[in-house]
Amino acid sequence: MHLGFSYVGLIYLILLIIPNIIWTKNQPQDYEKYVGNENRVLFLGQVI
Repeated sequence: MHLGFSYVGLIYLILLIIPNIIWTKNQPQDYEKYVGNENRVLFLGQVI
């Protein structure tokens, strides 16, 4: 079995992570007020 490094996989991973980093740095105003109104099923998906 050969495990190598994939540049395409690295680029794909970076493209998935960048929007999340941008969002955490620029959260909407008063976001904390709306967190309690999130769907419980979707919130459970974040915890797991």
